[in-house]
Amino acid sequence: MAIVPSMQSHVQANSLKKLHDPVSGELMTKAVTLIPCGHILNEETVLKCLLHDKLCPVDKQLIEKYTPNYTTRILLESSVLPSPSKDRYINLFISLLDEPQIRGNFNLNVILEDLISELMSQKTSGLTSEQEELCRWAEKLLIEDGKVSLYVARKLAHLHAKL
Repeated sequence: MAIVPSMQSHVQANSLKKLHDPVSGELMTKAVTLIPCGHILNEETVLKCLLHDKLCPVDKQLIEKYTPNYTTRILLESSVLPSPSKDRYINLFISLLDEPQIRGNFNLNVILEDLISELMSQKTSGLTSEQEELCRWAEKLLIEDGKVSLYVARKLAHLHAKL
């Protein structure tokens, strides 16, 4: 059965709710499982409970111990912290092209313009792994005082040549 887009976003939203701590409402970046009840909370929430009354805030059972919940942590990383969007990178590249230090660099202009064109013409919303790598490097292009990092510029040129 194919999932229609509206249903898919509903399923994703419900899944994301499960990745939030039921007490604090924060994302469970340090998810732990309580023993014996099995509830999953953020470690910070559990530490507060242990200092306060040593009871699970969900069912009031005594917390004997807790263990890291790597499944929830990995799920969170893969679904809530996706790679930045294509539109975000397009906007970044357009902004970079407006920077005086980059405007004066023909090679960087060509690379950034090519990336913008490629991303704009791409029908899918995701990025290929090669595009993601180029985008991550492009984010590091400007260093303190708006200077262009020569190392990053060379790396971008190398990666761009491989496309």
